[in-house]
Amino acid sequence: RCKKVDRAMPHHFEQAPTGRAKCRACGAAIAKGAWRLGEAVPNLYADADGAEAVQWYHAWCGAYRRAAAARAALEAAPDALPDRAALVAAADLGLAHPRLARLH
Repeated sequence: RCKKVDRAMPHHFEQAPTGRAKCRACGAAIAKGAWRLGEAVPNLYADADGAEAVQWYHAWCGAYRRAAAARAALEAAPDALPDRAALVAAADLGLAHPRLARLH
């Protein structure tokens, strides 16, 4: 099933409701209750035009690997997000040095 994504905010931070999702960067499971980054991407297998899927990342993996999406999501992230300043710094570093994501 395709999850409906709010087009106003395609990338977002949230706490994982279950422990079933895996991080697209490191491949490890995202624990229940852990903060994660959701990045909306086109769903190539959906029948509807413009359908989107969400790819999940640990908060830190997303900040390093998907810096642009993480930086956009941090603008509207919930106040409860821990280490916000450090995540912003990591995303800004990734934007300044795009090849840095290959090292992590």
